Amino acid sequence: GLELDNLSDEEHPQHQRILGRDVHQRVDVSSVDMEGVEEGGSDGHEDHSLDAGDAGDGEGFQSIRTELISLSGGKIGGSIGDWELVGIEPVTHLAVRAGYGAARKISFMQSDVAAILKYDLYITKDMCELSINDHKISASALDEVMKRTSQGGGLSLLYQLISLRPCFGSFGPEVVETVNHTLEQQGFDHTKYQFTVDSNFIGTSSQGRTYAGTVRSLDCTYLAQSRVADRCAACTKLDSLVINRSLLSGEAGILLASSEGEDEEVGESGKTAAGTKSAGRGKGGGGNNLASGKPGHQSVWKLHTTDEKGCSFVCPQVQTFNCSLPHAFDGSAQATTVVNHKVEISDTLKVKLELCGKQVTRDFPQFAQDHQLGPLLDRVAGLRLCVGYPAHRVVKQARYLLNHVGRMIPEMRKIFKHFAVDEDFVYRIGSEDEEIGTIRSDKCKIESEQGSDICSACRSLQQPIEFQ
Repeated sequence: GLELDNLSDEEHPQHQRILGRDVHQRVDVSSVDMEGVEEGGSDGHEDHSLDAGDAGDGEGFQSIRTELISLSGGKIGGSIGDWELVGIEPVTHLAVRAGYGAARKISFMQSDVAAILKYDLYITKDMCELSINDHKISASALDEVMKRTSQGGGLSLLYQLISLRPCFGSFGPEVVETVNHTLEQQGFDHTKYQFTVDSNFIGTSSQGRTYAGTVRSLDCTYLAQSRVADRCAACTKLDSLVINRSLLSGEAGILLASSEGEDEEVGESGKTAAGTKSAGRGKGGGGNNLASGKPGHQSVWKLHTTDEKGCSFVCPQVQTFNCSLPHAFDGSAQATTVVNHKVEISDTLKVKLELCGKQVTRDFPQFAQDHQLGPLLDRVAGLRLCVGYPAHRVVKQARYLLNHVGRMIPEMRKIFKHFAVDEDFVYRIGSEDEEIGTIRSDKCKIESEQGSDICSACRSLQQPIEFQ
């Protein structure tokens, strides 16, 4: 997934775009060692602002500040490539708007995901400070950049700052929603786990999903540990997390275990309901999740029915999603719903799958070969329900129009043949009252696409309709 070229830094189109203008002073970008910058992370106890004493000479800050103001035209709103001059006195403030230009960083681990970042640089004659998504970068990392770009001037500094790779943390929706739910529980011992949820992180996917939030270690430096990495050294330890979103786990619907205490905690959760079965970790229900490079997953199932014709298992799980519309994303509109996973196995070992009472068409070739129940249940527990478009205002309007579609002219009725309101869908936003209903395509597949909250059929509702 990497492509190398033999262009120099000044000849590279990205470098020319970021600088955005002809410069009379030569900028020596090649002299900057980014790997040394990113490894110089914060230990969580140092000052994040770089003062004149750290840099060795306050005149250096003042000269860079004067140069940046001059290059931006000396007026608020002026720009230097992607950087915009926001303030001049008493603190010179340059910023890159969220996701604008080079502030959109693509993940190396998941190439279809990009982080939407916002860069802020504050500089006076005595101090220099950098923030990425409102998180201050350590003074030691910034000091390395300042020292190595001292000969190149302000343009070299801006280029290297916007080239810093952020730490993505662990932004998987299942991990974020599980950790967030656990940390919000009353009486929860926050010293038990050394991580938190960063709600400032926003990611986008080529499949149309928006990631709101990521899980970070409390020792996160907010910078990747190398130029080809997605996370800092502290956040790589998050791979040892094991999540459980089952309501049968006995932990208010959520169980969050570390790899060290996994056996003990899983044993306790298995006692919460008679006839339950805990599926294995990770894909396929077994193996070490550290090797897979992402947190593991556990599920607790209950034996629902059994007779001579077969048996069935159920696993109610919490699913979190964003209920805002795609074109008007609101990161705070996080909602939860309970998805009832049900697996029926006949006496001929044929598998029937349902999500919230709606049948899902899916084949399980691995189960047909080895007849292993644990991996099958774990795979089913990892499926996500297609939530359609549950925005309350739009659902209310669609419900009204569908109830009065008979009054419309035939040409207008064509629009409303492609979707319906699912009155069985129930969700809750925070501590508010329950909301009912979501808009689904008439060909909804019930199971969402990989890395998304809607299926391909419901996504087609976003496309314009052509009338013949």
